[in-house]
Amino acid sequence: MREIVSLLKLTRTQLRTYGIALLALTVGTVTVLFVPPLFGRVLNAFPGLAEGKNVLLVRHSLLLIAGLISLDALATVAYSFLVAIASERIINELRARFFRNLLGQPLDERSPKHLGQIASEFASDLALVQDGFSGTLLNFLRHSMFTIGSICALLYIDPKLTLVAFAGVGMFGGLIVYFIKRANKAIVSVQQYRAKVMSLLLEGAYNAYIVQAYARTDYLSRRFNKGLDEMFRRVRSFLLVTSCISPVSLVLFSLVMTGVAFYGIRELRMDSITVQQLVTYFSYALVLILSASQVGYLGGRLRQASLMFAKHQALLVCANGPDTAAGAINPGARVVSVGPHGFIVQNVTFCYPDKQSPALTNVSFTIEPGRINAIIGESGAGKSTLAALLCGVYRPQSGLLRITAENGPAIDAAPGDFRQAIALVPQEPFLFAASITENITFGREEISEAQVRQAAIAARIHDFIMTLPQGYRTVIQEGGKDLSRGQRQRISIARALAGSPSIMILDEATASLDAISERAIKTAIEDLRGRVTFVVIAHQGALLSDVDHLVALQMGEVLFEGHPSQIDANSSVRVLSAAFQGVAANALC
Repeated sequence: MREIVSLLKLTRTQLRTYGIALLALTVGTVTVLFVPPLFGRVLNAFPGLAEGKNVLLVRHSLLLIAGLISLDALATVAYSFLVAIASERIINELRARFFRNLLGQPLDERSPKHLGQIASEFASDLALVQDGFSGTLLNFLRHSMFTIGSICALLYIDPKLTLVAFAGVGMFGGLIVYFIKRANKAIVSVQQYRAKVMSLLLEGAYNAYIVQAYARTDYLSRRFNKGLDEMFRRVRSFLLVTSCISPVSLVLFSLVMTGVAFYGIRELRMDSITVQQLVTYFSYALVLILSASQVGYLGGRLRQASLMFAKHQALLVCANGPDTAAGAINPGARVVSVGPHGFIVQNVTFCYPDKQSPALTNVSFTIEPGRINAIIGESGAGKSTLAALLCGVYRPQSGLLRITAENGPAIDAAPGDFRQAIALVPQEPFLFAASITENITFGREEISEAQVRQAAIAARIHDFIMTLPQGYRTVIQEGGKDLSRGQRQRISIARALAGSPSIMILDEATASLDAISERAIKTAIEDLRGRVTFVVIAHQGALLSDVDHLVALQMGEVLFEGHPSQIDANSSVRVLSAAFQGVAANALC
């Protein structure tokens, strides 16, 4: 019940619309409840029609029935449209709130893959939530009104007959409740399997390049078809249960009504009830049978919709964005003094939630302000984890990580508080379907066109942009599919430079680039030496040459720190593998 209340509380934003819809629903339902007495009057008047009697009475009653049904049809159109619009607005608000809060989740607590799975489940569950706001809620209220109205009418017509009917219904109520519970469980199971199939679909779509490169389209298709078959079995079971609810309810109620009919005929012979009353009574009984069976089923669906909402409620309760979400990291509106800054890292340890061994163990080093710093190491040494810690996406579980000013002491600020002054260039740049200017500014409206051009020139991408049909206003495809990898990466660097960062972190930024693109990026870095602090994270490549400060990692620990010229004099380097020694030697080039 608590979940349903939480779900219905969301209607407060559209309370006026729901109020008008409820009024129209009530009008339509009441008009239908007036039909059975008119129907009983018509049937009661039929015997006299052969003698020319009761013609006006029957005609008048039929016109009233037609008018009431027409009024109900108009009311149905009104409340259906109003609630559909209101529910769509509420669902859009939930989508926006979920998206904003999902992006603000701490990534050191939830992996990006896990977030993708949550988003997939939310997209699947949202259909059930929306149906709960619109169709299910409406039908539940309508059939509840029918049930209450029919019961009141039956008690008014013949209380004794009604009590007999209720006694008979109570005998079979347990079986009906059993079917409704089975249907509710089936709904949850179907939603879970639909989300699983959606995850398989997204997994294949995101990795289409690898799938085709390995020629494993058939394998992925079989895997997806297996998920579809499993989902179909669940859906088939669900459909079987739901298909049985109404027929079984009708059969059971029909048995009860048959017994009530015999009792009613006995009452009719004893002149305790008239033919018109008996016909009207059974008309209301039929309405009660149909509506009562639907109330239980729709109530179950409404509860399941509320459970789907409660499942994602942690990402839906905060309307003010990720900065107010539970556990979210400060987005970093605070920016301290201008100028190149560095880092002081002292005894930092970090372990991923799903891992037992830490990725970094008691790591200590410094990133010198205004210099080109390099962090090297083999795959799995902890380089990318350090990149996430330095830009404030991850938070150290122990130890200290603070910003330091050039020729000054450490500033009382963590990377999360300094986010706007730190720029990250990842190995796979994120570009979206928008103009090049929008991709470079990336939602930072304060960046002028002159700053955009200056950043593009520094990133060695301005000349290419000017060859495009609309220059900086050219709209690129989603993910930058119409650009080369080097062009995408240089736009990513221009984006980082456009905000005049104090620190720029390049996490394997040139690992997949050709030699020409890598040299262009290296030239851009050299031009900014002294004005921006660079942290080059790599295991090979031209960016590692001519660095000012080097940090070597192995198995999550710092093996060497200092100027590259000091490597030969450091005895610890001798224990490195031959491959790692090659990386260290490359830093001396």
